[in-house]
Amino acid sequence: MTKLRHGEGTYTFSENPYFQYQGSYESGIKQSYDGNASSMILRNGSKYSGDFKDGEITGTGLKTWTDGKVYKGEFLEGEMHGNGVLLYGESKI
Repeated sequence: MTKLRHGEGTYTFSENPYFQYQGSYESGIKQSYDGNASSMILRNGSKYSGDFKDGEITGTGLKTWTDGKVYKGEFLEGEMHGNGVLLYGESKI
């Protein structure tokens, strides 16, 4: 029997501690919706907070980079896609 992550929690990827997911799992897959944002710290130090669907960054969210750039809007499979606002520098959304 395979044990799958289910519910809320934090997972730090053993192969790269800069990848960390904090949020919901359903049957082993990262999921969040209905305003219950999950978050991910990425390898390059950027951070994402928002929706996940079928294990991917998909839906609406907020991504910040270490250089101060900020994007708030729609994502599809980890990429900015659709409507959103991208600001450079120390701007706040």
